[in-house]
Amino acid sequence: MQQGELWFDDLYDALRHVINVAGGPKKVGSLLWPQMTAHRAGERLYACLNRDRSEKLDFEQLMFLLKLGRESGAHDAVVHINTISGYAPPTPVNPRDEHAELQRQVVRAADEFKRTVARLEQLQQQTLVTPTHLHPVHGGR
Repeated sequence: MQQGELWFDDLYDALRHVINVAGGPKKVGSLLWPQMTAHRAGERLYACLNRDRSEKLDFEQLMFLLKLGRESGAHDAVVHINTISGYAPPTPVNPRDEHAELQRQVVRAADEFKRTVARLEQLQQQTLVTPTHLHPVHGGR
């Protein structure tokens, strides 16, 4: 995990740090707005991080920056969000570990599904085979 600054004035400062670690405003801005020139995209990105400007990031763009920070090893923005919200510091998940855990969950779910189907089939067989002494006698009595 990249060692970031200990404290940021606000989320915008933390996001600027993440952007710099991830390659700078031109590179990151181009990822957000590929239709713009790198220079213009970088300017727009920093305008969105300026409290005095009307341009702001939408939720998806903010999430993109948080994920980009995770991929870049710059967790400062998430740490800042957790700190000001009263949560514990985040623990990044290694994608290989997550993949392995998801595979284990799939295997467990498949096993549980097999057990459930087997039990259902068992119950269906029991209801089809009714003991003969329970059938009403249709005789002359």
